[in-house]
Amino acid sequence: MFDIAFEVAAIGMALVDPDGRLLAVNSAFARMLGYDQAEITDVDFRAITHPEDIDADEAQFRRVLAGEIDTYSMEKRYYRKDRSIAYGVLSVATMRDGDGKAQLFVSQIVDISERKLAEHALARANAKLSLAMGMMDCGIWQYDIATRRFTPSPHFIQLVGGHQATAQNYYKLASLVDASDRRAASLRPLLSGAVDRSVTEYRIRIHDGSVRWFRCHRQMLLDDNGRPEQVIGSVIDITEERAQVVHLEKKASTDALTGLLNRRGMKRYVKTIPAADLSTVGIIMLDLDHFKQANDAYGHAAGDAILVEAAGRLRQLVRNNDAVVRLGGDEFAVILRDTDGADARRAVDRVLRAMMETYGYRGQIIRIGASAGLAIGSERDHSVGDIVTRADAALYLAKQQGRNTWRWAA
Repeated sequence: MFDIAFEVAAIGMALVDPDGRLLAVNSAFARMLGYDQAEITDVDFRAITHPEDIDADEAQFRRVLAGEIDTYSMEKRYYRKDRSIAYGVLSVATMRDGDGKAQLFVSQIVDISERKLAEHALARANAKLSLAMGMMDCGIWQYDIATRRFTPSPHFIQLVGGHQATAQNYYKLASLVDASDRRAASLRPLLSGAVDRSVTEYRIRIHDGSVRWFRCHRQMLLDDNGRPEQVIGSVIDITEERAQVVHLEKKASTDALTGLLNRRGMKRYVKTIPAADLSTVGIIMLDLDHFKQANDAYGHAAGDAILVEAAGRLRQLVRNNDAVVRLGGDEFAVILRDTDGADARRAVDRVLRAMMETYGYRGQIIRIGASAGLAIGSERDHSVGDIVTRADAALYLAKQQGRNTWRWAA
């Protein structure tokens, strides 16, 4: 059974001896690095590890050999066969003999290359945004503390009011700022002396009725006696750049095939759930049963079509404040908000019925099933991750007990 599970695992797996030699790798790991399985077997793991990550990996490896730890996990870079870089999350467990000596290392490698590429693109976009803001023309304004007079530059007036606007129309700039951003735009921290300079971003409804994002640098100027005299500011329109950043953030958090949240997106989403709401959070962990057989029988394109269809069905079953996640392969999660035990049970019943309906691909009728685990937040859960762990255990139990069913987490 282990040999079969090892080979068909959706993530990369490798068996490593105490010298660091790869005794066996599964097809997922070989594909991740662009090798045939035979080509990479008997290779030292250091030979496929990015030089900058070898020391960190070896340090943990030596700690296992010394008996200090039994497992470790880390992000690392691998060299593919074509010498390009693949990114993975490596998790290592150790098998020891009766004397406690390490005999075998079982490694699991999750390919996060797409996520890393999206993160790098996001970082580059942020760098370009900063550079563009330094090079572009910007509007200037000043606020005289004694007279409370706000004086915008001609370019700032045009940014907000268009070419026909005049200065006297924009003394009450605060009324143009989006209501939810007025605290960020306020000059109070500067006028109170809490800070002498600040940078903030806010939205302004401009002359054509559209809402634009602006970044504003503000600084307090003192008179000859050291007393606050003026606040000066520079403003630049960052609407397009901000939209690009939001797009890249979404791309890094979205599964490319199904459009659902991915693991990174799930982590971002659960951070928005207050700890006080955990008792009303339900987690459904879901696996498609016999998906691999269908994938093998009808091809990867059919497998992809099944995953897309399954994702669509799950989307239709949840409410607007719920979330659906593709965790990888044929594994999904549904995060239910403002739920209770009875409501969640009805939800998981609907999910299984929907997943068990037939799938069509190019005239073929494909039948697969689904297994699920359900958990509701309780007093013992300190985070959404705790609920996920219990739901995952319930899913494992459902698969053990015959599949095409669901189990309630203990």
